[in-house]
Amino acid sequence: MHKSDRDMDEEVLINVGIGETRIATVVDGQLDQFILERAHMSAEGRAGHSLLGNIYLGRVQRVLPGMQAAFVEIGLKRAGFLGAREARCLTELPSMRDEAPPPISECVREGQALLVQVVKDPIRDKGARLSANITLPGRLLVLVPNQDGVAMSRRIEDPAERERLTEICERMIAKMTAINADTRGANGNNRPIRTGGYIVRTAATGADIAELEEDAIRLNDLWRDIEGRRLQASPPSSIYYDVDPVTKAMRDCVGISTRRILIDDAQAYAIARAYCAESMPQMLDRLERFNGPGQLFDLYEVEQDLSAALDPIVPLKSGGHLVIESTEALTAVSA
Repeated sequence: MHKSDRDMDEEVLINVGIGETRIATVVDGQLDQFILERAHMSAEGRAGHSLLGNIYLGRVQRVLPGMQAAFVEIGLKRAGFLGAREARCLTELPSMRDEAPPPISECVREGQALLVQVVKDPIRDKGARLSANITLPGRLLVLVPNQDGVAMSRRIEDPAERERLTEICERMIAKMTAINADTRGANGNNRPIRTGGYIVRTAATGADIAELEEDAIRLNDLWRDIEGRRLQASPPSSIYYDVDPVTKAMRDCVGISTRRILIDDAQAYAIARAYCAESMPQMLDRLERFNGPGQLFDLYEVEQDLSAALDPIVPLKSGGHLVIESTEALTAVSA
C-alpha cells in the first residue's frame, strides 16, 4: 500500500563537526537523504560554505555559440559557466513549461551585466555553474522571478489540493504584482520589478492562506531587496548569500511528516530554534538536543549506510553487483 507523506515516520538528524555539517533524513528507519556541507577558511562565500544558492552580479566575458554557453565573471578565481538552458529566461518571460532553449547569442552578449545564481560549486579547475533563472526558496514556496505561472511538487498528488494551492498562488502572484508595480527594478529600461511565479513545495500541503501569504510576502521582500542591491552594485560583486547549513536544513528538509529533529550541537540547536520560532512555531516541540548515548549518526545505522553508499561495488538482490567508478570526465557503471 502506498504511504502518503503524512503517514511516513520521518526524522531529520543534524550533525555538526569540525569544518562540516551533515544532515540525514530518515524515513521509516531508513536513510532517505543525505546532505554534506563543508566549510573551508580559504574559500569564497558565506563563512566558507558552499556557494550554492548565492547570487552575484556578473559580467559576461565570452559568448561561445559552438558550446551554446557563456563565461561570466562573478568575482571568484574562475569565471562561471552559463549554459543556454540556464539563460533562456533572459530572452522573454517564459512559463514554467517552456523547454527548448534559444541560441545563447539571443540570451546574452559580451560585456553585459547579469544577475546569476550558483547552481553547482566550482570543482578542481572548473568554475561555478550558473543560472540566470534565479530561485528563492521559502518554507512553502519557491519564488522564480524570471518565470511566470505556478508549478507543483510532484509529491503533492491529490488533485483537489493541487487545484486549491494553484488558486491561492495565482492570487498571491496578482497581489505581489500590484505591490511591485510602482517599484523600479534593475531589469533594464527601468521597468517594474518582475514578480514571476512559484514552485509549490511539498511542505505546503494543507497550509492555510495566511501561511502561504506570509511565505509569499517574505520572498517578495527578499527579491525586492536583491533588486535594490543590484541597482547599487557594480559587476562583479556578490549580491546575496544563501542561509547557513542548519537554517537551510530546517527550511528544506523539515515538513509536515517530520516527527522529530535531532541536533548534536548547542549553537546549531539555537539556530534551529530561532528559525522555528520565526517561521514554523508548530515544530518547536519536535526539536531535540541530542546528548547521547553514542553518536547521533549511530542511530538507524546511518554511518553504515553512508559507507555502503560510497563503496564502488553495489550488491544487487539478484546476486550480481554493479561497479561505479568516477573520473574527472565521467562516471562509469559496469555490471
